[in-house]
Amino acid sequence: STEGGTVVSIRGRGFMGGGDVRCRFGAMTVVGVVVSASDLVCETPRVDTGGTVKVEVSMDGVEFSRSGVAYAFGVSASVSGVNPSSGAADEGILVTVYGANFAFRTTFGIWFGEVEG
Repeated sequence: STEGGTVVSIRGRGFMGGGDVRCRFGAMTVVGVVVSASDLVCETPRVDTGGTVKVEVSMDGVEFSRSGVAYAFGVSASVSGVNPSSGAADEGILVTVYGANFAFRTTFGIWFGEVEG
């Protein structure tokens, strides 16, 4: 998500705690936490647009890896309207949903209040 805050687990080797552990997503750098010599975690930063960036790590905040592993920021879907905007619950009315960034799928779920449509 472009909103940030997704916890990402990074696997590698030679990870050491106690330093200035960082994860870099493209040009954005965030704090990382060493879990073990082969695992560290960090939260993704908020970004303006979706897309794929390279992820690198640093144990000292200066020298970063050069592995070139890719991470894809997905864009969140948003709903701008529905048509029709009302109807009886038991009529089986076809509802068109308008918005942006809907991912192509053969099936997906829509909720009307507490009821899945």
